[in-house]
Amino acid sequence: MSDTPLLKVDNLSKSFGGVRALHRVSFDLKPGELLGVIGPNGSGKTTLVNLITRFVKPTSGTVWFKGKKISNLPPYKIVRLGIARTFQMVKPFYNLPAFKNMIISLYSPRMKQLAGGRYGDRDAVALDLLEEVGFERDAHVAYKMAGALPQGYLKRLELAKAIALEPELFILDELFSGLSLAEVASIVPIIEKLRIAGKAIIMIEHRLRELFRIADRVIVMNYGEKIADGAAKDVMENEAVKNAYLGMPVSATFVLVMGVGYIVGGIRSALVVGGLLLFIASTEWWDRALITAYMATFGVLVSVTIGLIAGSLGAQNRFMTKAMLLVCDTFQTFPSFIYLIPVIMLFGVTDTSVLIAVIIYATIPATRYTLEGLSNVPQSLQDAGSMSGVNRMQRWLQIELPMAFPHIMLGINQTVVFALFMVIIGAMIGTDDLGQLILKSLSDEHGIGNGLMLGLCVAFIGLTVDQILRTWADQRKQALGLA
Repeated sequence: MSDTPLLKVDNLSKSFGGVRALHRVSFDLKPGELLGVIGPNGSGKTTLVNLITRFVKPTSGTVWFKGKKISNLPPYKIVRLGIARTFQMVKPFYNLPAFKNMIISLYSPRMKQLAGGRYGDRDAVALDLLEEVGFERDAHVAYKMAGALPQGYLKRLELAKAIALEPELFILDELFSGLSLAEVASIVPIIEKLRIAGKAIIMIEHRLRELFRIADRVIVMNYGEKIADGAAKDVMENEAVKNAYLGMPVSATFVLVMGVGYIVGGIRSALVVGGLLLFIASTEWWDRALITAYMATFGVLVSVTIGLIAGSLGAQNRFMTKAMLLVCDTFQTFPSFIYLIPVIMLFGVTDTSVLIAVIIYATIPATRYTLEGLSNVPQSLQDAGSMSGVNRMQRWLQIELPMAFPHIMLGINQTVVFALFMVIIGAMIGTDDLGQLILKSLSDEHGIGNGLMLGLCVAFIGLTVDQILRTWADQRKQALGLA
């Protein structure tokens, strides 16, 4: 590996109006080096890539490639010099076969320059390149329409288009995003092969464990600034990096959850939920636990909203109530992984697919308990409300919902459990949360201990929510005289 920089970024900055997206970022990249760029969402990673490749014009600073200033060149000239990139959001030509998506790269001015206009049968070259990145030729995957391919193949197609340009520098923007562990493991050898060929690589990634296994060096971005640069192990021991990734979420989560526990159930509930969170925070998987909690929370909020609306509408009619309860019973007999299959077929292998499956799966208990709760409100109370002159909406808000609230809360509790369960099952298609680690520990003969601890982390997330919801429901029962 030569000591002469292949790429030099000098004090690169970008502001969008009054918003500072990147501020005085500098680093060098040597030939054959693999540089990882990490940081929280919104830290400026993709902006950095866009500035290097000139998709966005920098406010100040300079980029040099092989000793030539490129920060004033248009993107197509930068590609001709030998820089190729992939995009975080893949956008192939969906109505063309996968191998025909390679046309632009193979007919590009750079390829004409390298091949002297004699590149050969481009369709054959496209098929060879796709086979190299994992398209099974025997299965004719390369001939399928790009719109019919799952996320894993679309990511490979994106990589193949970059490889076709034969660049000296690859910039890969979240190549591993949305991929399962098996798919990532199949792509890593391709990246290693590029390194053996002497190619330099910049990888923007959130999948830190996978990145750290192959990166020579890592730089960390936060709020548009470079806060660390060095070997992966050294970087993650940096206090600024720990604060960027973990400092605020830990304290904020404790204050938020314990505060809610105190408001709902006093000091006892606050201490119980605080103790459960403390166990999770004391492990090395706090970041993955937060991702699990974020995904489950989003799924629960949407599921509860749908369940309340559907259950409230269905409870207006006795026949509709019975029909909807029958549908809920039917759906609850299906194995949980069944919900993933149609979603994957429609939306591919992405975190979005898992969230959709979570919402569908978790909506069932929310709907069921809303139906049951509203149906069990005494008819005498509803008649008394009607005789008092309230309209249907007022009766629903002021009589039916408050009376059904304790039972609906049990449904929300079940919704949380269902959402957590589906998020963990979603690890089979690549979510980057506790489920991935549980799946990995199950396949490791020495992973029993880790598997047990990870399972406790998931259980404690559920118990934290259960403590708050159950205490709240019990208080409402006492207030309504139902206890």
